[in-house]
Amino acid sequence: MKKAIFIRHAKSDWDQSGLSDIKRPLGERGLRDAPIMAKKLRMLERNIDSIISSPAVRAFETAKYFAHEFHFKDTEIQRENELYEAFTDDIFSVLRSIDNGSESVLIFGHNPGWTAFANLFAKELIDNIPTCGIFRLISSANNWREIDTHNTELDLFIRP
Repeated sequence: MKKAIFIRHAKSDWDQSGLSDIKRPLGERGLRDAPIMAKKLRMLERNIDSIISSPAVRAFETAKYFAHEFHFKDTEIQRENELYEAFTDDIFSVLRSIDNGSESVLIFGHNPGWTAFANLFAKELIDNIPTCGIFRLISSANNWREIDTHNTELDLFIRP
């Protein structure tokens, strides 16, 4: 069984004019929500094998809070360029490239891709994955290359 837990980055700071989108850091609300949501997830999940993040500053900063909660070093967070501005095909590509030694993975990224991807597996429509929102996919696939909508379901959705 494979488990992929998707976390949308926490709320970013829009106050720094002239900063490119990829370099926007977390804002005050994001700095508050990320550690709270990391603790909530830790209460539900005991074992995480790897962490993958979009290279965007706000996503990587969010990932660091979760990494700390799951006893990972910041240097163990894998940055995946394909997750920045990713849509469903890009997300499938990243999922299917995960090393089979990992059973449970945290993946940090962005909307609108996260909401579109979640809805491929959800039984009911999800209007929006909010900032720092979490959804979990559970798959009966034996390896990550086999993940698809027929063997995988969304079984958890948490809002901050």
